[in-house]
Amino acid sequence: MQADQGKRYGQSGFVGEPINLNVVNADIRDILNYVTEQYGINFVIDSSVGAVPVTVNVQDVPWNLALDALLRANKLGVEVTGNILRVATAETLAKETEVQKVITDARLDNSPLVTEFIRLNYARASGTLAQAAGSTGGFSGGATNLSFSGGAGGDATGGSGDQGVLPIIKRRLSRRGAIEVDGRSNTLIVTDVKENIEAIRQLVAIL
Repeated sequence: MQADQGKRYGQSGFVGEPINLNVVNADIRDILNYVTEQYGINFVIDSSVGAVPVTVNVQDVPWNLALDALLRANKLGVEVTGNILRVATAETLAKETEVQKVITDARLDNSPLVTEFIRLNYARASGTLAQAAGSTGGFSGGATNLSFSGGAGGDATGGSGDQGVLPIIKRRLSRRGAIEVDGRSNTLIVTDVKENIEAIRQLVAIL
């Protein structure tokens, strides 16, 4: 259906309806207007996009593939918001992504850290902790010495923690976050910003 073509743009496996184009030195705005008329796509053209003459000749090519190739050839990109496609220069989109990252990092740095205890079910905890500690059996009393720092690239110390649920959880930590494991009570001791801890708690519930 034409109505959902814009909403599905960018989704994995999406193939748009075929388009035929044969133009020489047409302004890219005219091309986008044509796509809108044919398939009901909502475009917003950013002020960073100047006059861009386009020469293109495609036959029976999905419109989204033709659009991607056309934008890349002219150093443009798309930001998808709902069913609106905002077209801007690739440089503008890259700068906006970097600014958003700085804002997100600053918010995380200024958010208070919270520590919570997340109890794992016995089967999952015993299997995971035994793997992480490099043990073939259970744990005797007392906490393990396993400690995991935040960040996707962080390393685990205290054993071969590259198996089981712990590495999955570790990747959800912010760079300020950390996890310790209490083998006696099958509990994760998680320190991070509140929103990340809540996400980890939900993740543990379904693993």
